[in-house]
Amino acid sequence: MTDTDTRTRFWSGEYEQLVEQTLDRAPVLGDLRRGVMPAGDPIALLRRHAAEVRTALDVKLPSRLRLCPSDAFAAKKFFWRLYAEEQGEFVAERNHANLFAALCQRVGITSDELEAEYTTYREHFDYLLTEQPSDRVLVRELTVCCVWESVILRLGNRYLSVLMEALTLTPEDLEYFTVHQQDDTHHSAAALKVLQTYATTEADLDIVRDAIERTLILENPWTLEAPSSVVR
Repeated sequence: MTDTDTRTRFWSGEYEQLVEQTLDRAPVLGDLRRGVMPAGDPIALLRRHAAEVRTALDVKLPSRLRLCPSDAFAAKKFFWRLYAEEQGEFVAERNHANLFAALCQRVGITSDELEAEYTTYREHFDYLLTEQPSDRVLVRELTVCCVWESVILRLGNRYLSVLMEALTLTPEDLEYFTVHQQDDTHHSAAALKVLQTYATTEADLDIVRDAIERTLILENPWTLEAPSSVVR
C-alpha cells in the first residue's frame, strides 16, 4: 500500500473511529458520554475542568504557537486564531477560563480553591515550556488540540444534563458550554484540516495514533494526580 493509500484510509475512517473508541474508554468522559455522573464528587470534576481550561489558555496554546517550526505558517495561523477566540477576543471577562470560573463560583467553589487546583494541575504541562520546535512535536500537539476541540461536541448534551441534575444548575448557568459548543463547531473542523496538512507520512500517522491514546487516557485531565505520573 502506498503512502497515499495509507493516508486516504486513515483520514477517511480510521482517525474518526480511533477517536470515538478511545473516548468511550476514557476515564470520566466515557461516563459523561453515556449520561452517567462519574464516581466521586461532581464539584471536584468542575474544579479540574476549570484548571484544564485555564491551563489551555495560559500554557498549552501559547506553547503550541511557539513550538511550530518556523515555516509552519498554517499551524501558526490556526493556533493564533484559536487563542484569540478562546480569550473571548480579549474582551474583559469573556475568555473561556473566566466563563468557567463563573460557573464554579455559582456552585460554591472559591477563588482560592480554583487557584490551588490550577497551580497543581498546570505543572503536568511544564514540559511544553522547554521543548523545542519540531515537526514531530507539531503533529503531536495538533492532534491533541484536534481531539479536545471535538470532545464537547462528541459528548453532546449528556454532559450538560448530568451537571444540571447533579448540581441543580439552570441553562443560564452553563454559558461556558453554550459558547464553547458554538466555537468548537468550527474549531474542530479547522483543527482537523490543519492536522491533515502536516501529518503526511506513516510515521506522522503513528504520532497521531499515539497522541489520541495519550491525551484521552494517559493524560486525561481527571486522572492526573502528580506531575511525575505523566510518562512520555
